[in-house]
Amino acid sequence: MSFYDEIKELRLQYLESLINEIDQHLSSLSYDKLPSDKLRDFAHRIKGSGASYGFDFITNKGSMISEMVKAFKKVDEIKKVLLSLREECDASLKSIKLQGDKNG
Repeated sequence: MSFYDEIKELRLQYLESLINEIDQHLSSLSYDKLPSDKLRDFAHRIKGSGASYGFDFITNKGSMISEMVKAFKKVDEIKKVLLSLREECDASLKSIKLQGDKNG
């Protein structure tokens, strides 16, 4: 496996894992309670890891979610950002897979 293939695989795994976590947070957010510490920790972690994998949009959304949780924003506002992040992750995942199909 080439270095390029290894990096591509790491990026794919990161996005797939992130999509799974986003789905978990979306299903656990409840309108009758405040977002959990898990969501705050998740936002903080992706704020740091997104750019490391070459996904600045993840870092930006992580920062947004982190600020929203700190400011006690409404759950529906946080869900919109999470859904947007999920859509962008899904599009990036498909794009990377497509690039691999064209190169392979």
